[in-house]
Amino acid sequence: GNPGNSALPLIARRGQPQDDGVAGPMAATPHLARCPYVRQVLAALGAPIGRSRLMRLDSGAEATAHVDTNYYWCQRVRVHIPVVTTPGVLFLCGEAQTHMAAGEVWIFDTWRPHNVLNPPGFERIHLVVHTVGSDAFWALTRDQSATPRAVPYVPGQEPELTPETVNFPVVMN
Repeated sequence: GNPGNSALPLIARRGQPQDDGVAGPMAATPHLARCPYVRQVLAALGAPIGRSRLMRLDSGAEATAHVDTNYYWCQRVRVHIPVVTTPGVLFLCGEAQTHMAAGEVWIFDTWRPHNVLNPPGFERIHLVVHTVGSDAFWALTRDQSATPRAVPYVPGQEPELTPETVNFPVVMN
């Protein structure tokens, strides 16, 4: 809904690309079926996967400063994996700012004001994944001495993904 912002849903509520909701079971969309390497990258996170999208910012666009405070964000993090970027793209979170380089993996506190500023002349595309994490995922985030590892594309490999199935309390009448 913001000018210059668009997204290709890969994991969405009930696998429906047009459904941007976060309450309900998540499933792969037909778009994800056409992205074997993205499936391998998602599986490498080793965690249940919530809503996930390839998010694009047009030349000179911004994400618009916001804070994610609804129920869905109580237990989730947003994982950013830059795919197409340039050093001029700035990510702002609270008082901090950084450039997320292509291929890196970032998480941040979505309860703090955050925004992305994209310079004129370039578009930016990130794989953006929502997850509650797992023991293996959180171990990766805690190990400050860990050497970053690449996730090489393996032709024909079809990893098992675990989409989240419960993400809001069930109301009993």
